[in-house]
Amino acid sequence: MICENRLEIQTTDHFLYETPQGVMLNIKVFPNAAKSQISDVQGDCLRIKIASAPVKGKANKECMKLLAAFFGIKKSQVRLQRGETSRLKQVLLEGISREEVLERLETGND
Repeated sequence: MICENRLEIQTTDHFLYETPQGVMLNIKVFPNAAKSQISDVQGDCLRIKIASAPVKGKANKECMKLLAAFFGIKKSQVRLQRGETSRLKQVLLEGISREEVLERLETGND
């Protein structure tokens, strides 16, 4: 399961914005979870639970892989922009629009 449930997303949320390269997401990562999944949106962050420990970039790699699978893009299209060693991160999703991201989050993994 990639997403716990359908997320209630409002277009006024500030956790994502469109750039010329794609969509920038503000995420908060919770490592050492029981399973990896997109949890919910809280404030200005998309919350993501990751099963890996935050050791030697394993949690970051798993997070990028999860985002690529969830949004239906290649792993190479998910780029960590900020927060390599922090729970708060900025991720660039290349080749996808803001509307596509919102739609995917709203429908979950239907």
